[in-house]
Amino acid sequence: MKYCQHCGRQVDVNALSCPSCGYAFERQPQHVAATSSDGHSFGYALLGFIFPLLGFILYLLWRHPYPLRAGSTGRGVLTRLVFYIAGMILIIVFLTSSFSEYL
Repeated sequence: MKYCQHCGRQVDVNALSCPSCGYAFERQPQHVAATSSDGHSFGYALLGFIFPLLGFILYLLWRHPYPLRAGSTGRGVLTRLVFYIAGMILIIVFLTSSFSEYL
């Protein structure tokens, strides 16, 4: 049971207004615990790193319903892309330097 803030009379807990004075009670917001399966994950980042095409597809599918999971997958894909570009630059540098010895 609760009491009316206006007249002090005892009223039912679920009452929307006081039956005695008619004072309307404020609705208490219902706090629902969020049970989202979304979250940052090293596993999804690793998946995006090892399989970048699959990681990119999963990123596109998950970016709205699971933004944290999509972010992890996207970071894995971007990390793979950075490693790929750096590796290609190193290969080009070493190949050009080794060919310059023969010229």
